[in-house]
Amino acid sequence: MPNAGMWARGSDRFVSVRFEGAGTHDILWESLEIIDEEVNRELARVREEKREDLKTARNVVQTMGPRGGFRCLSYEYDSRLGGVNHIATASREEAEELIELFKTYNIEVTVKKLS
Repeated sequence: MPNAGMWARGSDRFVSVRFEGAGTHDILWESLEIIDEEVNRELARVREEKREDLKTARNVVQTMGPRGGFRCLSYEYDSRLGGVNHIATASREEAEELIELFKTYNIEVTVKKLS
C-alpha cells in the first residue's frame, strides 16, 4: 500500500495504524476508541487538571462572522508551569463546552462580530 501514512504525515487528524494481516491504514483520530484503562485514567486526570486551570481564564472572546456564524473562541489562562497559555479553537462543539464551563466559573465571554 504505497500511500499508507500519506494522510497521517500531512494532517494531525490521521494516524497510521498497522493491522496484523491487513496492512497499514490511515485512520481518523476521532474514530479511534481508547480502551486501555490506565491510559483512560491518565486522560481523565489531565482533563480535570485543565478544568482546574481554566478557573484562571481571562480575555475570553467568541468571534462570530458577519452573518452570525461561529468563527472561533480564544482565551488565555495561567499555566501550572508559571507561564500563560493563549488558546484558540475553531471547533464549535469544543467552544460550546468551554463557554458552559466558563459560565460555571462566572468568567465573562465577550462576543465579537466581524464586519
